[in-house]
Amino acid sequence: MRFSEMVLAAFIASPSGGAAEVEQVRPPSSLRPPAAAVTVHVVHRHQQVKSCKDRGERRCVPVMEDASGAATIRLQLVSPPNTVNASSTTTIVDLPDAIGLQEGSAELGSGQWSVAWVGHSVSGRLALTSGSSPLIALETVSGRCSLRNHRCVLDDRARLRSMGVSDQR
Repeated sequence: MRFSEMVLAAFIASPSGGAAEVEQVRPPSSLRPPAAAVTVHVVHRHQQVKSCKDRGERRCVPVMEDASGAATIRLQLVSPPNTVNASSTTTIVDLPDAIGLQEGSAELGSGQWSVAWVGHSVSGRLALTSGSSPLIALETVSGRCSLRNHRCVLDDRARLRSMGVSDQR
């Protein structure tokens, strides 16, 4: 099962984790018509490699455990539909420092949104329309197993971050 499938299954199956704080910064505008809101779901899981198991020649398998970790996502409106030179809208989703799957959400309007994982070089795009069901899945893995001189070695300084942006409709 791929990470995005595991996150989606966990997101659907689990009760809501720690509440996420959402801060919305919107410029005043009486000229822009109200748009239908779309709920964007954000999930984050941080795991660390606890140890490495040797599974024969040329094969190391990591033993993983959940670890605490916070995440902040910045969503910025790039181009709203049917609008020229619209003022920028930014929404921040803060996921708390907690162990296990963290969940949060934000209500956004239709349009093209840039998605940035604050503090990291991971980014993406999100196209929202009426009926969209977007999911932003973040994963952090601390540590890595590698084979050196025919032995499994744990590198606890390694860190891998990945972000998946998808529409589940």
